Amino acid sequence: MRKWVVIALLLTLVAFTQATTVAAADFPKKNITIIVAGSPGGGFDRLARGIGRTMRKYLPKGVHLVVKNITGGGLVIGTVAMYKAKPDGYTLGHLFTDGMLGKQLISGVAKTGYDVTKFTYIARVGAEPYSLIVGKNSKFHTLEDLQKAKRVKWGVEGIGVSRWIPTFVAAKELGIQMDVVSGYRGTSEGIPAMIRNDFDVYLQPIDHPTTATYIASGDVRPILHLHSERPVNAPKTPTAAEKGVDLRLYVGRSIVAPPGLPDDTKKILEDLFMKAMTDPEYKEFLAKSKSPIVPGDSKVAQADLDNYVKSYSKYTQAMREALPK
Repeated sequence: MRKWVVIALLLTLVAFTQATTVAAADFPKKNITIIVAGSPGGGFDRLARGIGRTMRKYLPKGVHLVVKNITGGGLVIGTVAMYKAKPDGYTLGHLFTDGMLGKQLISGVAKTGYDVTKFTYIARVGAEPYSLIVGKNSKFHTLEDLQKAKRVKWGVEGIGVSRWIPTFVAAKELGIQMDVVSGYRGTSEGIPAMIRNDFDVYLQPIDHPTTATYIASGDVRPILHLHSERPVNAPKTPTAAEKGVDLRLYVGRSIVAPPGLPDDTKKILEDLFMKAMTDPEYKEFLAKSKSPIVPGDSKVAQADLDNYVKSYSKYTQAMREALPK
């Protein structure tokens, strides 16, 4: 009797494996939706659509990568939609990895409705390292100048959201006292405000095309690059590593699937995204938009996440305590 039970179990396992293989070989047979939590025309939307255009040549005939914008709640609504989708490979997300992790750590998984650490990571789209930048007339010229100051005014959108989270971590890690000046709607307002001396320091990727214009004009001076390699747009800028600080902070852009995606489907998707992101057509699109080319496979995307968790987690309680009461 025991012999027949074992045989039956083995036959069941073989049948399941064959069915899974057939299903994977048949994937994808319909359009794949990629959710973008930001607005149409924004950075995450633009990159997702660029990848989608290039990926058409690698997908079966009649199958497309379709972008769906689900906005609201400071990107939370779209992120929750990515997280709760069916894990069949037909609904993915272009995730603001570090930003959504920061919100999750501050508010808790129960409140945000997602867990960044449990997504299935398919590929990295981009990782734009932050730098500390100041206006051209700033009295601060070096990291040491900032560290010696009694207080330093940092510009952010708001306390507890977006740029404030890596700004908080950077200030703590670098030993800089921080006063927050908030209320700016992103880079388009933040950098001009810094130039007119509304505040002292701004945390911003300087290899981003928007920032590159200000650096080229001399209106902005980078002080420190929060990475292990010097930036392309300002190669004379020292890195945190050169100052003896193990700190890498960057805007993370990942392609993710909901938790529970089968490994074989993940592999197919990973291959599709890597083909699209290393294709000359996509590289030309990035070059025209002056966007950094930093694609990576699932291991790279997971390593990025691990770095964010390491950098942010030890300041979770301190960030919570800094929130307005």
